[in-house]
Amino acid sequence: MTTATRAWQLIAMGAACSCSLLTNVDDLRAPDAAAGSDGPKSLPKFVQQNANDFGGTANASLSFASPVQAHDTIVVCVRFDSGVSSFGTLAVTDTQGDSFHVDVGPIDTGTRQYVFSASDVAAGSPEIKVAVTGPAPVGLMTIYLLEYSGISGFSTGIGVTGSSAAVSSGARQVTSPGSLVLGFLTDDSVAVTPDIAFDVRSTLKGVVVEDEVALTAGTYAATGTTDAGTPWAALMAIYAP
Repeated sequence: MTTATRAWQLIAMGAACSCSLLTNVDDLRAPDAAAGSDGPKSLPKFVQQNANDFGGTANASLSFASPVQAHDTIVVCVRFDSGVSSFGTLAVTDTQGDSFHVDVGPIDTGTRQYVFSASDVAAGSPEIKVAVTGPAPVGLMTIYLLEYSGISGFSTGIGVTGSSAAVSSGARQVTSPGSLVLGFLTDDSVAVTPDIAFDVRSTLKGVVVEDEVALTAGTYAATGTTDAGTPWAALMAIYAP
């Protein structure tokens, strides 16, 4: 055997060993934080949003700019006022027959706030409709639509009111790593400033709609800031991956 032939054999053996070691390292890597017994799960992903203020109306509708994908989740945040001392109740439907339910609310300050959602929705271009029963809004009806993929359903939620400079929904426990934490923060007088830890999806009319993916289990809260002494509401909804 020539020296050159022996050299090429050693190179080939080294390459083979390198590939084998790399394969073994890949096999030993820690599983994804959102993985379960059935394998890795996809983390929740923001797809699109739309928002609008409809003023004083008891019925309004809003759609996304692009079609919704099958099995995604639609979240609907709504804020409205009233001309009397009490508020009406809110219902959310869409033109595709998706089933919306209340996740958080009603939470009342000088306005009333809700968070609704529908999971595993049909593909298409639904028109989302909101209807107030009882005292009709007189000057404020704002709707915030969000579409997410990678959500299996609603987990837990909380809503509180306050008047401090620090806005917080209060804490809730995330037990499934990879859950989506969504905050809906409003103030009756001034704009709310979002928390830098969150991704901001809308600031229409000074309201903050924000979210983050909770990669580890633990306690989470939707937070922001505003002017001390003004009434605010903070709603948080957590969605499992």
